[in-house]
Amino acid sequence: MKIRKEVMWFARRMELKLRENDHKDHWTGCDFEYLFRRLMEESTELHAAFLDDQIDEAADVANFAMMIADNAHKSNAMHQTLRSPRSARVSKSLLHAFVRLCIVS
Repeated sequence: MKIRKEVMWFARRMELKLRENDHKDHWTGCDFEYLFRRLMEESTELHAAFLDDQIDEAADVANFAMMIADNAHKSNAMHQTLRSPRSARVSKSLLHAFVRLCIVS
């Protein structure tokens, strides 16, 4: 898939905004409600921004949307892993090992 030059340009702007906040905790520790509230706050700032600030404010909005999507993606991937047949076999094996350990102790 070829990524449009406009998307690449904007992704770079998003990355610059993220790097400005590297000193903060990672968004994986933030819940949906917090990230959504911040997305709405940044949307309000974008709406009120003058032309020269619109690019940075749009990147802020996009970053919060990306954080929500990233957390959902990781949560979904983890949920799928936990539901996989291999995961069920591993869980069953761990349960049997735990039971054996309890019986021996």
